[in-house]
Amino acid sequence: MNDIFLKVLELSFSSSFIVLAIILLRAFLKKTPKWIFCLLWGLAGIRLVLPFSLESIFSLVPTMPVSSTSVPSGVEGHTFQTTQIFSVVWLAGVAVLAVYGILSYLRLYILVRPSINIENNVYICDCIDTPFIFGIIKPRIYVPSNLSREHIDCALKHELAHISRLDHLWKPLGFIIFTLHWFNPVVVLGYILLCRDIEKACDEKVISKMDNDSKLDYLESLVLCSVHRNMVSVCPVAFGEVGVRSRVKLIMNYKRPSMFLLVLCIALSLVIALCFFTSPKVDVNSYDSPVDSAVNDNSDSQSSDEGFNPFKSYSYSDKNTSFPQKKKISSQDSNSGSTYPSSYYPSSYANQKSVVQSELDRFTGNNTGSGVQNVLDRYNPGYITQGKAQVQPSMPKNMILP
Repeated sequence: MNDIFLKVLELSFSSSFIVLAIILLRAFLKKTPKWIFCLLWGLAGIRLVLPFSLESIFSLVPTMPVSSTSVPSGVEGHTFQTTQIFSVVWLAGVAVLAVYGILSYLRLYILVRPSINIENNVYICDCIDTPFIFGIIKPRIYVPSNLSREHIDCALKHELAHISRLDHLWKPLGFIIFTLHWFNPVVVLGYILLCRDIEKACDEKVISKMDNDSKLDYLESLVLCSVHRNMVSVCPVAFGEVGVRSRVKLIMNYKRPSMFLLVLCIALSLVIALCFFTSPKVDVNSYDSPVDSAVNDNSDSQSSDEGFNPFKSYSYSDKNTSFPQKKKISSQDSNSGSTYPSSYYPSSYANQKSVVQSELDRFTGNNTGSGVQNVLDRYNPGYITQGKAQVQPSMPKNMILP
């Protein structure tokens, strides 16, 4: 459950930027045809549920600042418990909204059962106040019985435009996405604006084929069927459900968009999709895991001396290997019959002193950890001079320092 919540959290964070871009575009270009906004909301919905993302060098979406891999080990247990608590809260919110959606659907189903079919898939009902579409696979249009024939005709044009645009499918899908991301206020605002843009897009499609008198009848029908809702609507796609005031202004001031405006809006939509629908490219070579970083740091610190490897033989005749100021130690104890592996060590005084001490301890059987200088002084004071070894006759014959 924690993994699912973290994935939803990551998707919600990265998708918030395309939602904000659509909101800004919607605020500045108020004369833009609303069907363009509906397409953009569709892109935002895909971004909110897509488990992977397309990469682009033009992407402006930042990476998520907090991830599960960047948690320090000291607070890992506390972070896991916190994530688990938030996962339970998120799941509870999803369950509440899902129950609300199911109960709303069942309530409408019971409400429209005593309806009468007047033509095709149009039903008249006494228990409703506004026309709406109900159903997903086989949508039906329900109209209240107190409307006149002129108002019913206007409402039917609007609802048929909804069916032709498949809004009875897109709106429930939008509610499902909203349910998954209910904790994100940007997504909540985006869903509310989606519902308004769906209605405005249908209004534009209907009034684009009307004269002035027909527009007035349409306005009158809209105001008469307006319904004020305080909660988020799941279904249906209703005639006067949301944004009636802004829709009235749109109908009164509607003008066909010019070709220049259409081209500009489409170009801006493509820019938004390119910059916010995609994710920035990740350079795999520049990424270092904690283990890789430790290995790289270790290799960098030993780049000049390559470290001590007792299982590797080195030769001065190897053309691919250079040994600047490096010495080679090879020893064999003929008395005990034990063979010591070949190795090499750098010419730095500290490392040379350490390696010589370990070799001398092996030959002399000295396990007390006495200083190497005391051992070396026994054979020759000033044995090590400027990082260069000098072999004395009193040294063990089996120890060869080239």
